[in-house]
Amino acid sequence: MQYMQFTKDSSYLGLAESIAETIINLQDQGSGGGIRGGPTVGWYSTEHNLDAYAFFNMLAKATGKSIYSTAAQKAVSWMVNNTYDRKDLPVKRGKGDSTIATDTYAWSIAAIGPEKLLSLNMDPDKILEFVEENCRVEVNFIRPGSDQSVKIKGFDFAPQRHTARGGVVSSEWTAQMVVSYKIMEEFYAKKGIQAKAALYNQKAQMYLSELGKMIISSASPSGQGQGCLPYATLDQVDTGHGWATPKGSHTGSVSGTAYTLFAYYGFNPLELKE
Repeated sequence: MQYMQFTKDSSYLGLAESIAETIINLQDQGSGGGIRGGPTVGWYSTEHNLDAYAFFNMLAKATGKSIYSTAAQKAVSWMVNNTYDRKDLPVKRGKGDSTIATDTYAWSIAAIGPEKLLSLNMDPDKILEFVEENCRVEVNFIRPGSDQSVKIKGFDFAPQRHTARGGVVSSEWTAQMVVSYKIMEEFYAKKGIQAKAALYNQKAQMYLSELGKMIISSASPSGQGQGCLPYATLDQVDTGHGWATPKGSHTGSVSGTAYTLFAYYGFNPLELKE
């Protein structure tokens, strides 16, 4: 969808609508408008529904078809009823799953947007404050190929207190938070609330600077020594979500590097902009 928006080449629109048809069929099979993790499972993920909400909105904007705006509204209504229904825990990881996952907080800002969240009685400031209070960490990062250690502030995959491994900074999820800070900066700047806009700008720039400390030289033949970011400050450790960070802190991460570029340029992949 982003490719079509930037190039005006609609070659992939048929593919996008075919994918949307499959997701809508899955949505219609359930109750309440939520989208299951797949056709053969019974669980529901907040991340998947945020992603679908963004995708449906993009298709609605590109095609003008009401079927997509209706599907988007169903997805967000499901989230309000199932994953945004507790004031003490602003965003659940999924239906019946109160695990704290940093990306669902950042993506709530990026996919739904502060204006829409407020209309749903969700406070975007509180969403970001919650993840700051629970998932922000400061860790030592040993630079690959040396004994040099640098302190890095960023965001963990989950609350540090819930894991035995200590804190770890995720390059991807920290960059997602920077994107969200920039969205909030723009939101308040447009409203003329400059103090809040400046605060979010300060946070965005600070964490961008911290991500800069994680830049390493690619050791892969294809990387040719170019700059990239590892997936996390520690390799092969539990993220708190049932999977581990990759092996090899000298290995570049596509997701971590790409999202850091999104953060640097202030690009929100979950929204189509003119």
